[in-house]
Amino acid sequence: MTDMDTKKKKIVFKMKVNDLEVIEQKIRAIDPDFKWDEFQKDTYYHAMQGTLKIRETDFVSEIIYDEPVTFANYTSSDYIICRCTDVQRQKEILLSQFGIKSIIKKRRKTYFFENLCFHFDKVEDLGNYIKIVVLQEYDQYGGPKHTIDELIDKGELFIAFLGIKLPIGSALPYHDLRVKQNEK
Repeated sequence: MTDMDTKKKKIVFKMKVNDLEVIEQKIRAIDPDFKWDEFQKDTYYHAMQGTLKIRETDFVSEIIYDEPVTFANYTSSDYIICRCTDVQRQKEILLSQFGIKSIIKKRRKTYFFENLCFHFDKVEDLGNYIKIVVLQEYDQYGGPKHTIDELIDKGELFIAFLGIKLPIGSALPYHDLRVKQNEK
């Protein structure tokens, strides 16, 4: 089993913003590692629990299973990522077993700083979002290095640094935001 196949923990804060470039300049001031600027297409399937999707990017395709618990301002999530070697066949299998729930297309820039991941997303039909993902780190025996409260505190510290106000309900996944938008 590889590192990509084991269940991991993350805390996600998501905020809709008007101007991604202003927030991106603030992030660049802390000298993060720039990872990529890519197009992503997430195909969500009707899963019995959690979320199941195939993410296709400019560079790689992955199946992502996620067990999110959404709170007012953030999402706590256990997840597994598995690289796709034959994405078309894997999509056919998932479609035949689960059916498509929704498709989300976005342009994403990603930066890393310590155990933080900053996503700058331009989401088709939904707008501009910044996601701050605080990743759990693990010791050599697989035990977590941080408490959940420490992960939340670190995310909130960077939200304050960016001067962003967290609206209630902003932590919903993009496919749930699209459903809410369509209900209006």
